[in-house]
Amino acid sequence: MSAYSGLWLLPLGLLVYKSRFIPRLVGVFVLVAASAYLVSAATAFVFPVYHRFVFWGAAPLYGLGEIGIIGWLLIKGAKDGALDEPAS
Repeated sequence: MSAYSGLWLLPLGLLVYKSRFIPRLVGVFVLVAASAYLVSAATAFVFPVYHRFVFWGAAPLYGLGEIGIIGWLLIKGAKDGALDEPAS
């Protein structure tokens, strides 16, 4: 399950980082969460004994990315005039 979450958050984080709708810092947090999920899934296959430690050690990173983007969209939302600006 965590590998699928990481694979989903990777393109989402890249899109958030490249777009100007949401601050780039939120995109970086999502990319960090994606990396944490992928490292946790890889640890489950390669070193299953240490998976529990890696999973709970990376748990704050999961929340930072996922709850960060959800919170940003719920509280602040996207910028109003972002569609009028040309993409760089």
